[in-house]
Amino acid sequence: MKDKKKIIGIIAIIVAILAIAVTIGMYFYRNAKPEEKEETKKGTVELFVKDQENFPARAAIFQLSQVYSEDNKQKIMEVTPGDDGVVNFYDVPEGEYELEVIEEKEGYTFADNNKVKRFYLAVGKGKTITWPCKRSVGLLMVTVVDKQNTPIKDMEIELIGEDEYIRQTDTTDSDGKAYFHIQDEGTYYFRQNPDCEKAKEYELDESLYKVTIDAENLTFNKDFINTRKTSENE
Repeated sequence: MKDKKKIIGIIAIIVAILAIAVTIGMYFYRNAKPEEKEETKKGTVELFVKDQENFPARAAIFQLSQVYSEDNKQKIMEVTPGDDGVVNFYDVPEGEYELEVIEEKEGYTFADNNKVKRFYLAVGKGKTITWPCKRSVGLLMVTVVDKQNTPIKDMEIELIGEDEYIRQTDTTDSDGKAYFHIQDEGTYYFRQNPDCEKAKEYELDESLYKVTIDAENLTFNKDFINTRKTSENE
């Protein structure tokens, strides 16, 4: 009989502990900080800027503002897309917003009726905005991959003038891509830099490629394919 009472007592204690734990949990949930509750309600905005040939464009400085009324717009930030033409905005609250081209980059233009975009972001939703522009400068896009077509990140690419001076350098991104915006018409050469750190891991395509930029030829796309070196343990 004593053992039975003892078991009943232990069960009662466990039930009481569980009830207290639930009560504490509900208290912290109800009294969570406002920003913690609001976080689940925020959305995302992706801006993708592309030229007339559908290539990514680092074409302008954009201003993002929240619109409360026609006479009340609160500036949030100014942004410039990367070489991939993309800007991502995270944790954006619900509301009406405006993106505006406030400065065009050299060699890029936007039509007068294509410099402001207004949009509404719903609770917890995502918004993608594709924004076209016109490019009048040369664009060389280089993609570096291995034999399995896997992108190679951090490979340095050099753009060289006819005078044999290096005019620009760029390093490939996670997609294996490097971009060169070329303002002046003329003949250029480009190659992978054999002395960069990443090059040590590969048997390189060591070719020196030629490209001529003029009004009729503004866009070039070239792939480098390298073979990864094998270590003694492989």
